Amino acid sequence: MQAGTSEIWKAYAASALTNVTVSSTQKTGTYHQSLTVVVFSGASGIGATSIGSGATGGPSVSIATTAPGSLVYGVGNDWDHATSRTTGSNQSMVHQWVDTAVGDTFWLQSRTAPVPAAGSTVSINDTAPTADRWNLAAVEIIR
Repeated sequence: MQAGTSEIWKAYAASALTNVTVSSTQKTGTYHQSLTVVVFSGASGIGATSIGSGATGGPSVSIATTAPGSLVYGVGNDWDHATSRTTGSNQSMVHQWVDTAVGDTFWLQSRTAPVPAAGSTVSINDTAPTADRWNLAAVEIIR
């Protein structure tokens, strides 16, 4: 892995929640962080996952989906520069923090459409920048 971390956490609620606050507190260090919460109503769980990192090149990971109609999300960090990502085809940026204070970028992206079938190989990737260190994690949300 490269410097920094990209993590995906999950939580389940037995019934609908209202007036919920989600927060994250670092135990040590003065590193910057970004937290994005995405809510899925009716999701039945987590399917395939994948992680990757690289010293250079466009961030990219692939998963083989386990259920038709699943959603695929990816979260990443760029330790080297505060530079906007250019997502790969059929993907959109959900949230991105270009942190110029420390020169890092944190982002969450997703596939623009549910996967058509179980066993589909799906990539989460960025086409730019390609000269920075990166970490990327992807998860399948089964609907």
